[in-house]
Amino acid sequence: MFAIEQYIENLEDLVNIENSFSTVKKYRCLKKKVKGFLNKIFKVEDIDLQSIQYPFVIKFEKYLKTVDGIGHNTTVKYIQFLNATLRSAVKHQWLSSFPFEGYKCSFKQVLRDVLSQNQIDEMIALEFSKIHLEEVRDIFIFCCYTGLAHVDVFNLKPDNILLGIDGKNWIYTKRQKTDSVTQIPLLAPAQRILEKYKDHPWSLAKGKVLPVRTNQKMNVSLKSIAKLCTINFPLSMHIARHTFATTILLNNDVPIITVSKLLGHKRLATTQIYAKLKQKKVSSDMEQLSQKLFNQSNITEKTANM
Repeated sequence: MFAIEQYIENLEDLVNIENSFSTVKKYRCLKKKVKGFLNKIFKVEDIDLQSIQYPFVIKFEKYLKTVDGIGHNTTVKYIQFLNATLRSAVKHQWLSSFPFEGYKCSFKQVLRDVLSQNQIDEMIALEFSKIHLEEVRDIFIFCCYTGLAHVDVFNLKPDNILLGIDGKNWIYTKRQKTDSVTQIPLLAPAQRILEKYKDHPWSLAKGKVLPVRTNQKMNVSLKSIAKLCTINFPLSMHIARHTFATTILLNNDVPIITVSKLLGHKRLATTQIYAKLKQKKVSSDMEQLSQKLFNQSNITEKTANM
């Protein structure tokens, strides 16, 4: 546990310099998972670093999936965090060599849900009796038209809104997750939302452009909003980013290299998932067309007699 504790301490020292507090929370969660694993499998509170060998990670993966009931991709994330702490231990010479060399556990590709343009328009048209739901809706829509993740829109300040080479407002910021520079031209719906909240008391007090609450609170409110719309999947802030990439950009024929730059991806391969989301939508649209064209009784009978 010492190696993990030292790694967390180093992360805490660099919060808001090289990493975010959310990163610290992830490694604190790793510490709890490893502690539970040691108690359950080895019946101990801690284990000597030098005794950790290759089978340890195999057992840890199995424990996370079977005992904790964690999904494959989340399990991979925890193993990546554990790898990072052990590699740090090697650098500090607390561990003679990295024990998991050759171990591979890759992410499974997941096709994420996105909003259609009709669903976006439907959400924009909603009227609310509760002001906080209206604010959450507006911030979500802002992210649908900018592609910003929750943490990045939360940190957005007036200084991040500057005139671009076209004489219009652009967002100039860094993605907290990857530290990559992102430049995003503001589309009209996003610009209108900024104008709407420029004098909001909460925003003025915090020095931010929008009254963004915690990701957890935003997602709880989005679930309430989804029930008022024709949205039949769990709605979260991150879906806004996927919607920007797919519905707003790719479905309107924006080249994928441009999509990659707008999303602040360091590798084009990361953006390819959104191209597959577009394929998913095309498949869905064609299925609806097939239902319309060929499921009518008269056409079915005619086809049967051909």
